[in-house]
Amino acid sequence: MRIALALSLALWLACVPAALSSVMARIDRATATGAGKPAFVIDLFRGVGFDVSLLATGETIADWWVEDPSRVVARTDRSGRILSLRLVDLPAVVPSNRNWTTLKVLAGDPQGRLSLLHFVVRFQERAPPRAEHVRYHGLEVLPAAPAPASTGPTPLR
Repeated sequence: MRIALALSLALWLACVPAALSSVMARIDRATATGAGKPAFVIDLFRGVGFDVSLLATGETIADWWVEDPSRVVARTDRSGRILSLRLVDLPAVVPSNRNWTTLKVLAGDPQGRLSLLHFVVRFQERAPPRAEHVRYHGLEVLPAAPAPASTGPTPLR
């Protein structure tokens, strides 16, 4: 019975179109901290969650905030390394009239150093969104790439 169930699940998963599968965007830590690059834009759709993952960097989320808290709610997972975002309407908080806000995440590394990650969150009001409108379901921040080794000539001594 278990084998038949496993085979039917595998067959069903093989038939799911690629457009409906979850796609994680991946950016390097330098982009997330704003080191000379534009901020990553998170498209937040009503009814579709979005995760920001710091698992690859080993950092934990110390705090987070958004400029427009009437539209975005978030919570971290038990490890403190994944922030889950949702688009909402909180009538008790006066919203701005923009269709975007900023998200800032204060992240701490295992050595206790803190850094600030910056993102732009765009509100997409289409409900329910079609699969081709949702580019990413999450974002993974990758560790900074090591500095490239010098390929120049070795000085003589």
